[in-house]
Amino acid sequence: MDWTEHLEKAARGKVSRGEPMSRHTTFGVGGPADVFFEPLDEEDLRNALRLLSLEGVRRAIIGRGANLLFSDEGYGGCVIRIGKGLGSIDYDGRTVKLGAGVSLQSAVVKLAEKGLCGLENLAGIPGTIGGAVWMNAGAFGRSISSCITNVRAVGSGGEELSLEKEALAFGYRKSFFQENPDLTIVGAEIETGDENPAAIKEKIKGMIADRKRKQPWGARSAGSFFRNPPGAAPAGALIDQAGLKGLSSGGARVSSVHANFIINTGGATCSDVLSLADEVRKRVFAFCGVELEPEVKLLLDGSF
Repeated sequence: MDWTEHLEKAARGKVSRGEPMSRHTTFGVGGPADVFFEPLDEEDLRNALRLLSLEGVRRAIIGRGANLLFSDEGYGGCVIRIGKGLGSIDYDGRTVKLGAGVSLQSAVVKLAEKGLCGLENLAGIPGTIGGAVWMNAGAFGRSISSCITNVRAVGSGGEELSLEKEALAFGYRKSFFQENPDLTIVGAEIETGDENPAAIKEKIKGMIADRKRKQPWGARSAGSFFRNPPGAAPAGALIDQAGLKGLSSGGARVSSVHANFIINTGGATCSDVLSLADEVRKRVFAFCGVELEPEVKLLLDGSF
């Protein structure tokens, strides 16, 4: 019996073989994973991580597939999707515990309904709490780290860790977890503020309207493709100034709305996206001497 059969026998959640990653990423790009697993709950996840560790199988953890780019060849190993099985929200006054599988938009809306503010800047980001913590997602000058107090994670052996904010090394699109890939985020505790629900909802409405004006809303993308370089103009401005809006490679194109978005116009491959991104980097460097670095996480060799 190989590891796939062991997982199928032990898991209580859904296990699929050869699942195309294009179905599970906002980019709509990516070949088949050897195995795709959606744990039923936290215990199911811990058991799977232990099994994969013992079998020496590499794994990638994803949420709603935002900010990710899988290879056209797929993923040799197990992709674990953290979703509804870790989707709890528990309230204790202004302290809120969120499962890693909770969607950001759902969390923003539900907190607003209770008059709890702090996450509304993340409205419209198509990710999960786990993914947002992992990359310290932010918008409109505020990151999720501003309200994080504690994060729970599990190790490759299924052991649980509780990490206070001081240990999480948050920075611009950075966190402790990026340097510790054996850890899987399972939940986060945040401290919110009190505000009138109607006022919070109005802020959310305004932020989503702003996104719709300034970003290619509705297009398939991974969000901002490049990090904003330190000491320089934002990546989107540099790409725009270099005259690259509309530049394309196969089914991938630099958005004409926001130059830091590479969009899938239909049928784009990972190769198309990487080819276009490389050309953008070369031309921006030639234009202004700034080396752009991807913000999107590239799952090309399983090291995630």
